[in-house]
Amino acid sequence: MNRLCRLLVVYMVVLGFAAMAVEPSAAGEGTPVFGLTGNPNPINVGDTVTLTATYNGGTSCCISSDMRIADPADLSTTIGSVQALTSGTPATLSVTQQLNTAGPHTFHIYSDEGGDSQPLGNVLIINVNRIDQTISFNAIDDQELVTGTIAVSATATSALAVSFASSTPAVCTVAGGTISLVATGTCTITASQAGNFKYNAAPDVIRSFAIGQSPNVINFLQPADTLVSGGPVTVTATASSGLAVSYASATPAICTVSGSSVTLVSVGICSITASQAGN
Repeated sequence: MNRLCRLLVVYMVVLGFAAMAVEPSAAGEGTPVFGLTGNPNPINVGDTVTLTATYNGGTSCCISSDMRIADPADLSTTIGSVQALTSGTPATLSVTQQLNTAGPHTFHIYSDEGGDSQPLGNVLIINVNRIDQTISFNAIDDQELVTGTIAVSATATSALAVSFASSTPAVCTVAGGTISLVATGTCTITASQAGNFKYNAAPDVIRSFAIGQSPNVINFLQPADTLVSGGPVTVTATASSGLAVSYASATPAICTVSGSSVTLVSVGICSITASQAGN
């Protein structure tokens, strides 16, 4: 009479990464053969795999009353359903399992005979991969230093938050999604996403843009023609930058200037130049 034992399929995470296809152990005539397959393989983190355990119906050795898949840390906890076995009758058990950690997961078929669990030698490795991700980071328009700060944004296909860093802190700095314009020059910002248990780190995306001075335009009102005896004349000019305008006479024999006051020296054409040097 055949003895009763229990067959369990369990899995554990191991360090190696090589996948191993499972083939039923060699069997002589009437020898019980147990097989184990997984589909699909490999899978991504968070996906499910279908594990299929099979019994060929052989009767020359002890046959369990059922076969099941169990957590390796607790063989008494069944994953999925239980398949009853009858000596001489082929049987199949299929269950699905979600795998939420990257790396190789090793599955075994176990025989639980009298509470003493023993692997039958059938091994299956399911490789679980992290998912690749990319960053979408639009080009940044050139800016004027006077703008002060600008907002920056980027998205990752993983939907995880993207971080930013400046590789030109003397020209610009970044905190969160705000870039501060520090000086004229080229500002270079790197967008990064480090990944997590499910996603690989995204390739960095780098954007550069120019920071320049604001245009500085002088508005210089045309003085009216004046008699020599009508001086001095006050001239007025303003710069779009709001910075102070200075004056110089290009015809000192006709007129001189101090501050915004023009002294008329003699008859002729008085030419005054208004300037603003910037900052």
